[in-house]
Amino acid sequence: MEIEAITADLLERALHDWQQGQNAPSSLLQLHLLADKTTMASPAELNIRLYDRLVSYAVENLGRYRQTEGLPHSNKPPSSGRMLYANLASDYNVGNAELEAWSTLYHRFLVPFSLSVDELAAAAHVSQRQFRRRLEAGLNRLVDIVRRAEVDAHSRLQGIYLRRHLPPPDYAQLFGKAEILQEVINLLSIPEGPRFVSIEGLGGIGKTALAQATADHLAERGDWVDMLWVSARQETLAVQGQVKLLEDPTRSLDDIVTRLTKQLGQEQWIGLSTAEKLKRLKPIFLTVPHLVIIDNLETLADSQALVPALHPLAGATRFLFTSRYTLREYPYVQTLSVPELSLADSRELVQSELMRRGQKKVLPEEIIAKLYSTIGGLPLALKLATAQLGHLPLDYLLQGLQQARHQAPEQMYGHIYRRTWQLLNDSARELLLSMLLISSDGENIDWLRLISALPETTFDTALAQLINYSLLQVTGSLAEPVYRLHRLTVTFLQTDILLRWNKEAGSP
Repeated sequence: MEIEAITADLLERALHDWQQGQNAPSSLLQLHLLADKTTMASPAELNIRLYDRLVSYAVENLGRYRQTEGLPHSNKPPSSGRMLYANLASDYNVGNAELEAWSTLYHRFLVPFSLSVDELAAAAHVSQRQFRRRLEAGLNRLVDIVRRAEVDAHSRLQGIYLRRHLPPPDYAQLFGKAEILQEVINLLSIPEGPRFVSIEGLGGIGKTALAQATADHLAERGDWVDMLWVSARQETLAVQGQVKLLEDPTRSLDDIVTRLTKQLGQEQWIGLSTAEKLKRLKPIFLTVPHLVIIDNLETLADSQALVPALHPLAGATRFLFTSRYTLREYPYVQTLSVPELSLADSRELVQSELMRRGQKKVLPEEIIAKLYSTIGGLPLALKLATAQLGHLPLDYLLQGLQQARHQAPEQMYGHIYRRTWQLLNDSARELLLSMLLISSDGENIDWLRLISALPETTFDTALAQLINYSLLQVTGSLAEPVYRLHRLTVTFLQTDILLRWNKEAGSP
């Protein structure tokens, strides 16, 4: 229902209908403020909801103004005509126009007595004309309240509708991500902003959580007709280390386009070719503002084909990706690298996870420092370690990581890296392993060339691949960048890769 259609005449008609034992006009029963997201209500139920709403608005405001004037008030209606007359006269006796307006509306329509305007005006000791003016004022104030409530309800329901394709958040609270979250939101909100935004970083650093928080925040705004979410995740990781393959995973560009088609309610296009689906999606996305989120882009078999295929569809629609592999090669994609958590933010996350698991003790600083020195500021790794702290001593847990014991923690952290390792070429693997010899503070490019012993052209390609897969942290300046390994990367290389190579070589 359009907000302008909520008028004093329409509400007065509804109030009259109720007095006659009839339902309110059907147009009022379509108000969003009457909707319940959990159930479908019948017209009779909606009629009751609307009546109760209007009564509550009138009683609340009547009581507020009576309290202002020091008059007694009860939420219960008057039990007799004599009480009604006394209350009305009392309300009109203090000279408060707002109180008179709400009292007139309430006593004219919302009490269990059907009295004429003549009788009520006489009880209030005013002329019928003045009484009618106060009634019009009361109706206008009620219109204003109903309109405001309808606007709020529309926003609430719009947010629920927009979130229907979004996965439930896999985080209780985001730690240390406020700055980059706001940056993503700003990029997707400003009219002149990029059509494509890519959230990038190491596995487990919180890319999906950032995308979820961004979509949830933007759902509160009225800028989008719809939000679509497609995850290309192939498997999931439980807190005890078990890797579970997902059923019917998204594996290709065609899978992505098919899922977008379904979410738009265009099932009749399912049997068409990918090119034909894209052709039909184009006029929708070009003209109607959608937010399309594609999570875990790097796991697609033809991931490099996806972005160019979607590029012609960007107009009113924006696209948000999460990926371990950078998309900076595409000039129209705005890339954002997710930083690891600081020690302080890591401490808050670990303590929050312990509290969530019913452990209320505060971890000593030295324990947090040990955990952080081995794992670093990766939210997933910190959560998985915290889960183990529930039944394993910290020293035992960290020793197991460092000595590659075949226990759940080693499996968990290895899972974060193993797929990326498999995607690297031999030169990139050699360069990555050679970096175990450099300082934890990092080294410049000349030192990397020296310790890797790779030919120059091969070295450049290998370095680019490590950077593109977010395996190296690059600090320093633009003129003199410094390269270093993340703490967890070092743990993975030492406990997973080197151990496996030693076993294959027959080393003890």
